[in-house]
Amino acid sequence: MKIYVINVPVATERRAMQEAQAKRFGLDMHFVNAIDAAGLDDEFCQRAANNWTRSISKKDIACFMSHRHVWALAAKETSPVMIIEDDVVFSPTIKDVLAVLAARSDPWNVIYDLEFAPGRHGISRTEYWHTKNPEISARYIYKNKIGLGAYVLSPQAAKRLHDAQDIYAMADAYVWTRPWLAPYQIEPAPAVQMIYLENVINLESSAAHNREIRFENQSYLKRKLIRLGITLDEARRFIGGLRDIDKRPLKFDRDAFRRNQETSES
Repeated sequence: MKIYVINVPVATERRAMQEAQAKRFGLDMHFVNAIDAAGLDDEFCQRAANNWTRSISKKDIACFMSHRHVWALAAKETSPVMIIEDDVVFSPTIKDVLAVLAARSDPWNVIYDLEFAPGRHGISRTEYWHTKNPEISARYIYKNKIGLGAYVLSPQAAKRLHDAQDIYAMADAYVWTRPWLAPYQIEPAPAVQMIYLENVINLESSAAHNREIRFENQSYLKRKLIRLGITLDEARRFIGGLRDIDKRPLKFDRDAFRRNQETSES
């Protein structure tokens, strides 16, 4: 399966880490230059903020634009692809997981979240599917956490995400609240962003520009209406799964990630 890696060109250490993972696990990685927040002018950023509910930074806007750019690339493919951010660390199961996903014939609107994030998550008690060797399961996501670091989607889903929003939305909130999308969590999660691992090397940030500048929606009413729409989209999915929802931490093998990280640093 093709993997698109969103990487800021100056983040050379992160690119090197991903290249090492690609070699170690035999992954088909393709690097895509991320949008640099430093190149965004204030007028554009204010227009973006007027399309969202809370204050945002140039980093937030660049993140969404980077994912949207990759959605356009993914839309031209003929089979599902994986999209990751450049600070993602894999467990040794990643190749098996991708092989299982590549062999499936899922509906076009299915998207898989491969990423671990801390906290309690609203996922289904019922498994969508389960494999024994390797031991992998997929469960429906009723309410997602933060993050859009590692996910698999079809060309059709990528096109719809790209075409439906051309200004700005918070990337993870936008994706995981789409009412037409069927999101599933892979467990044990085979990917995690470095910030959630203990004692990892602190590679240079891919988003170090203009952290102090924030832009806010200039219309109080529009801000509240956007928030209401997001809440309703979340509520429909959540209410529909009240009898099936399981609120718990995601399963992942922390030691496996640590071993991979130690190998990357050696």
